[in-house]
Amino acid sequence: MKVAAAAQVLGVKKEDGEQTIRAAYRRLAIQWHPDKCKEAPRDAATTRFQEINQAFQALSHWKETGAELDADADDAPDGFVDLAEMLLFFEFMMGGRRPAGATGERGGDGG
Repeated sequence: MKVAAAAQVLGVKKEDGEQTIRAAYRRLAIQWHPDKCKEAPRDAATTRFQEINQAFQALSHWKETGAELDADADDAPDGFVDLAEMLLFFEFMMGGRRPAGATGERGGDGG
């Protein structure tokens, strides 16, 4: 997904800060979660929920690297790039915060 399209899905500007983007993502993810959405049929809510996840991934990647996600990337069918992305999603949904610079990967320093 292109950065401009991702920003439009989340209702933000690509120049907005990380907190603004996360807040928009979280609000939309909660609104369109297939188990919670009463506004649309489950299939439509699932599709929209996946689109919101992909938009957040695209904007997050662009903010971190300055590059757009490869449109031909082998994304998982559930809209998550990998297990780390899924865990980040659950962390955001549960209100968790990750320290600045933390990637979720274990370092090789034994600690």
